[in-house]
Amino acid sequence: MPSFSFSGEDFASAFASLGKKYAVWGPKRLKGRGRFFGTDLITDAPLQAFDELETDEKSAMSPKSVVFPPDETLFYFTGDRFSEPPLEDERETIVFLRACDINGFRRLDAMFLENGGTPDPFYRRRREKLHFFMIECRESFGNCFCVSMGSSTTENCAAAFRFGENSVEVEIKDPRFAQDFSSGVPSAFVPEFVKENPKKVAVPDVEEMPPELFSSPLRDEYDSRCISCGRCNTSCVTCTCFSSLDLFYSDSRNCGECVLACPTGAWTRRPGSLYRLLIMGRTGKKNPRLAMPFLDRVTEDVVLAVIRNTLDYVDGHILRNLVKEHIGYIVDRTGYPVFRDAVLEGVTLNPEARVAKTMSWPGYHTLDDGNLKDVE
Repeated sequence: MPSFSFSGEDFASAFASLGKKYAVWGPKRLKGRGRFFGTDLITDAPLQAFDELETDEKSAMSPKSVVFPPDETLFYFTGDRFSEPPLEDERETIVFLRACDINGFRRLDAMFLENGGTPDPFYRRRREKLHFFMIECRESFGNCFCVSMGSSTTENCAAAFRFGENSVEVEIKDPRFAQDFSSGVPSAFVPEFVKENPKKVAVPDVEEMPPELFSSPLRDEYDSRCISCGRCNTSCVTCTCFSSLDLFYSDSRNCGECVLACPTGAWTRRPGSLYRLLIMGRTGKKNPRLAMPFLDRVTEDVVLAVIRNTLDYVDGHILRNLVKEHIGYIVDRTGYPVFRDAVLEGVTLNPEARVAKTMSWPGYHTLDDGNLKDVE
């Protein structure tokens, strides 16, 4: 198999030439898109230039999205006709990935191309256009166990690459790509593979796995933490789970499927109505002002209990030497914390409820004319 050596600049030029003929995918760093604030996300995505290819860190996601996307439209039905949508990109696809990922594709191929005797046409039309460009792993990442799983080596690739500080070594295994890298300097490069992982896994034979293993308390721990987000599906190259649904054209923007499918209930409200309670707005000649939110997302029972407690609060704090006193002036006089504690005494708030920490009412005093002056 011919091998070639490139400088970083020369390989960038060869990479750009590949991008004119092929759709090129690989690990890509997305700045600030990580799981935590200020962190990056390494994921498999289309690449426009060599400097977008992340070679120092492994991807947190799976390259299988090239042939098994997280979501896709299978058919369009219109009246008594149906049609298949065309591929987003009809070109053949190159994907940069590691040996373990290539071995993972064997599971996908077995499920979608061999299982049941009839190949899945949606998987096959992408898989037939796919070419593996293997990124060499000579040293293991800290949390890998590919050697234990027998997935650290492979010969199933069109080309193998070693990325150095400012150099790239290429071994061509598929002759169709020899011309694309012929501008390099001939070399004796042969890819190497990981021989040992820091983490080792003892994988038992299927016959040796006791039935009670499937009811281990370890699984209960994962069950309690799982929110069914599907991240394990998109992260693991061997997972072939999927679901399908029918979507009407009129529902395409507001189908509500996300409400039904969300495992955390993020878009689902509790049964019954919830209320927001605004307080102490008033008109008048002296100090008109807008009401402000006091309680939010509370039940009807909470609102009624607060109203009953408000009557007791007024009875305990009203100035009885006045003809009348608006409740807003009573709250101004006692202070918001006294009012809040009094009206919420003995009230059991529902879990969704929110209470205002402080209160400041926008308004003005009609007698405050310090900002006004006579017209000369």
